[in-house]
This record gives sequence, C-alpha cells and structure tokens, in this order.
Amino acid sequence: MKRSVHIRVGQAGVQFANRQPSVAIIVDVLRSSTTLALLFQKGIACALVFSEVADLLSQKGRFPDCLLIGERGGLKVPGFDFNNSPTEVDEAENLSGKIVLFTSTTGARLLNLCHCPAVLVGCPANGSAVAATARGLADQWQCPIVLVAAGVWGRGEEWALEDIASAWHLSDLIKPDQVMGPDRPDGDLVEIFHRSLHGQVLLQLGLSHDLHWCARKDVVSAVPAVSGRGDGFVEVKDWSRPVG
Repeated sequence: MKRSVHIRVGQAGVQFANRQPSVAIIVDVLRSSTTLALLFQKGIACALVFSEVADLLSQKGRFPDCLLIGERGGLKVPGFDFNNSPTEVDEAENLSGKIVLFTSTTGARLLNLCHCPAVLVGCPANGSAVAATARGLADQWQCPIVLVAAGVWGRGEEWALEDIASAWHLSDLIKPDQVMGPDRPDGDLVEIFHRSLHGQVLLQLGLSHDLHWCARKDVVSAVPAVSGRGDGFVEVKDWSRPVG
C-alpha cells in the first residue's frame, strides 16, 4: 500500500478523517497545536481539552492543583493561568507533572470531534517527531494520514492559510508517495503566518511574539495524542513518553 497523505480543512477535514479510518493530525499552528506540544515538552502529565469554557469550569474542582490554559478571541479566558500562548508557556516554570485543563476556539473543538484510531497534534515545532509517529502508525495499520488544517472555527477556508502551509511542511517530513490537498501557499512560514487572516488578528492583539514562536521548527519532541474521552473533553497525553 502506498503511503498517502490528505490535507483537508476544518470540520469537513475531521469528518473526512473519521470516514477513512486514518491517522489524523490536527494542525492548529496559531496556536493550540504549538501550545499543547510545548506544554508536554515542559513535562505536564496530561491535558484535558475542552470544547467549551463552561464544561472546563465545571470540572476544575476535581483537579485542585491543575492549571487552566486557554483563550477566546485570541485573549486569555478571565481567571485562567495562561493564554493559549507558546510564549507564555515557554516562560512558565514548574510545569512538570501538572494536569492542564485547556480550551481554545478551534483546535480544542476539532480534537473533540475527531474519532480516528490515532488523533495526534502537529505543528512545525514538533514536526519531525509527529511525522515519524504518524508515518510509523500508518505503515503499521496500512491506512492514510489526514492532516487537518484547522482554520478558524465558523470561518471559511480562507482562514486556514497558516495551517495549510504547516500541513504541507509536515507532509514533506512524512515523505508520502502521494499528497492530495489544496495548493501549497508560497513563502516561508513566518511570512505566511503574518499575512494570514488569523495571523493579522493576533498581530492586532499585540501577539507577534507568538507568531514567531509558532514558526519554529523541530524544537519540541513531544507528540500530543488523544488517549481517552470524558464528558465534554478529550484526554491528551504525550505519545512519545514511555508509560510507567
């Protein structure tokens, strides 16, 4: 069987991945994929990823020492410890062993919607690690890999430029026999992120530092992956970390 990669966008991309079945990689580079990968690199135990803020808040009492991380509209949710920001996470100390309750506008929702045998989180920061993991699983299971370029929840495909570019970057690292997807955007990642519609929103919010962090390549070896499901959330752990 040829190793094939499909690049699809948003909710339709998740639905396509669910129908295969496939190894799915959720690519929400600005910023949840990057933030989650970095959180695991800094040693968190697990992340419970919620689609809705209300569901997250209803569960926080179960985890008295947890960290609350997430955003709505690009801004930190009031009362949370950190924004969905790799820059903030990079500067944070003493994250090892922590349980994180996480939410974001788009990436968190797509992780909850995806029900493939393996649902991974990918971005340029963990590109080589997630590509190697997906390639190994796809070869073992003889199934395709679907890179879901997240875009922005509720918006059109024009909002997915940075994620499509990042998906193509991951596809290069996977080294497939065939790739099917939208046209590859021209330019390097930093330039593409700056001209993307979502990137422009983050720039207006004064978050240019996050755009540059998200364009880093292979600075993270962690591979976040869905490991379980609960009421209104998915549990995410580091696939690359040995159990026990």
